[in-house]
Amino acid sequence: NQLGSKAAIADPEIQQFYEANKQTFLVPETQYRVGLIVVAESGPAAAPGPGGETVQGAAKIRLAASRLQAGEDFGLIARQFSDDPQTSQLGGDLGYQPAAALDRLGPAPKAALLRMKAGEVSPVLTVPGGYFLVKLLGKREPGQLTLESPEVRQAVQLELQNRRDQLLRAAFTEQLYNEARVENFLAREVLGKLQNAP
Repeated sequence: NQLGSKAAIADPEIQQFYEANKQTFLVPETQYRVGLIVVAESGPAAAPGPGGETVQGAAKIRLAASRLQAGEDFGLIARQFSDDPQTSQLGGDLGYQPAAALDRLGPAPKAALLRMKAGEVSPVLTVPGGYFLVKLLGKREPGQLTLESPEVRQAVQLELQNRRDQLLRAAFTEQLYNEARVENFLAREVLGKLQNAP
């Protein structure tokens, strides 16, 4: 974005925004940041196996699990293997969910997530129509999140940067509009002089 302000957001500005929006950073109940890889039991979506052959279904989820166990990045594996187009683009990251929202994933994935520590990946979970791998990317306990949390500070900086960029775009658009009006006025003036010339 050429219009984006390169100036850093100052700490007092961050503090002021945080204080004014403290309620936004209040966690009412335990939240789980969920990573998800979905593989359909059978279907057109396939992945390349280690020998170049195509794999799908149970073989595909086992291959994804083995690559995760070998230390590969969860987001990368989710983009390559997950059959869910919405979550795969985000590297499988569903963001923070309250415990009640985990019911949507089904009993087995929910039970696995509730037992896991942050950073852990489940074994292959069989669900109706396919298979899941879930990762607990993070966990928030109830309470007030503070600016000491890098995540909160980053969220505030991003919001302030977006607001600053919107103001810059609005100012730039207004400037272009005003310049166009001046050019039109000058063009009419020149045209008027030419038409009135003897």
